[in-house]
Amino acid sequence: MREAERNNVHLPLDPEKTYPVRITLLLGELFPLLYDALMRFNAARSKGQELPFMQLGKQEFLLEEVIAESGESSGWADCTSFGKLVDWARTLRLGRVETLQLEFASLTTFNRANKESQVYGGHHALLPLPQYIFPGLARRWRDLAPPEMEGMVQSELVERYIENEGMVISDYALRPHQVCFAHHAQRGFVGSCTYHLRGPDEATSEGAPLMVRQQILLLAHLAFYCGIGYKTAMGMGQVRLI
Repeated sequence: MREAERNNVHLPLDPEKTYPVRITLLLGELFPLLYDALMRFNAARSKGQELPFMQLGKQEFLLEEVIAESGESSGWADCTSFGKLVDWARTLRLGRVETLQLEFASLTTFNRANKESQVYGGHHALLPLPQYIFPGLARRWRDLAPPEMEGMVQSELVERYIENEGMVISDYALRPHQVCFAHHAQRGFVGSCTYHLRGPDEATSEGAPLMVRQQILLLAHLAFYCGIGYKTAMGMGQVRLI
């Protein structure tokens, strides 16, 4: 499959096979729309109608199963809330060094540009350095979280911790990859990367109720739902905590 993506080879679909499609919803108000679509499709099937549920390109697909629970999938389905993520992060009791491993399952890259100098233009970074991942996730938390939980993540604290090399890469199994879009080949990488989160932690306060390493682990869980890097709405940057 990786070679087919890389070389832009169009693999034939087998009508006898089942193909999984992962759909992620970040906003709660979107779920009723999906639920309504599923119920209307189910009502049509109960009447004996075999209508296509989804069309991708020129291919039409029937719906065989919907998986929403983590225990019933290959590890790519789950549901949570911002409150649950925060409650989980609060319970963490961290040692001197904590290990964080991320799997980058689909093509991942980061659209980078030097804001102070545009001499050389932007580029797509091909390595999952901490400074490429977690400041962006912190911004996503700020944009998505309800107002009462927005302050659970402090972007400045996360960025300072990474700049001071509190978070370092300890191991990796990465490979360069590319996917051909309609008008260009998009380069990136896939694989896994392991990080060490090194203590000590700063004391918490009323304005910063979570320690910085708790915040980073919280953001790593958020990445499962929102992805990381470039063009996540197109399926790039699918990542999960191992």
